[in-house]
Amino acid sequence: MRTAGRVAFPSPRQEAEPAALSLAAPANGAIRPCGLVCDRYLEAARLLERRWTLPIVAALLGGPRRFSQIAGEVPGLSDRLLSLRLRDLAREGLVAREVEADSVPVRVRYRLTEKGRDLWHTVMDLHRWSDRWL
Repeated sequence: MRTAGRVAFPSPRQEAEPAALSLAAPANGAIRPCGLVCDRYLEAARLLERRWTLPIVAALLGGPRRFSQIAGEVPGLSDRLLSLRLRDLAREGLVAREVEADSVPVRVRYRLTEKGRDLWHTVMDLHRWSDRWL
């Protein structure tokens, strides 16, 4: 494992290679084909281009976190902006907010949904790219 800031990333040897990108729809029609730049691509780019979105997702790839843990893993992120981004990510279905009502005070944990965990390769590819070029 390597770390970038406080977020731990698996080494390239630990991760499986992704399947080749295919723009063709599978037989069951689950994925609609689209060119390299289409409305769905632009919508995904719009979602991920929001400031601090990918660092928050990267922090949550390590498992569920409380608000203060996420804030500690993403240096420079204000509490106000973290709160806004977590709300945005929850609205988009990438993050789930779990309330532990049996604790005093009430504790809230955030975790990635299946949709959010599916960004793992995107985060890892961006990390590798930044290591190489920045």
